[in-house]
Amino acid sequence: MIKKIKINEKKQNQFKICNLNINDLSKFVSLWNQNFELLTTSKFKMDFNKAHSGFIKKMFIYFGLFLDENLIGFILLKSQPNLFHIKHMLIDKKYREKHLGSFFLNEVINRIIKRNTVIKVEVLKNNFEALRFFQNQDFKIIQSDKENDQYILKKKYV
Repeated sequence: MIKKIKINEKKQNQFKICNLNINDLSKFVSLWNQNFELLTTSKFKMDFNKAHSGFIKKMFIYFGLFLDENLIGFILLKSQPNLFHIKHMLIDKKYREKHLGSFFLNEVINRIIKRNTVIKVEVLKNNFEALRFFQNQDFKIIQSDKENDQYILKKKYV
């Protein structure tokens, strides 16, 4: 799916959302490491071998947001019947505050959801930007995980 969105006054940009492939892993690693300390409770930096291993093992459903063929965002999901977990989501720092996260998330959700589907996400308590983002997308805090210092949020689609 390709969509045109104007992100500055001079140019209309083309965005594409599709599953990541093995050729996208280097850029994926670079994006991950922009905010690694806010992506996981373990705060680990990603490297190519770890990304490659996870990709080969199909640990997640990998979606990418591309701008003119450049990867500028990703969403990693885990799937169970009637339940999806957003395990990681990131938009390149240069493209934040342009509503691309909302666009990306909604497009991915529209591709995966069926009736009576729940989507959950864990957000570190100190990641105020992500918490505000998901709450603006109508996700509700359902639990405070003190052990991992994160909130668990959910949204149900009926």
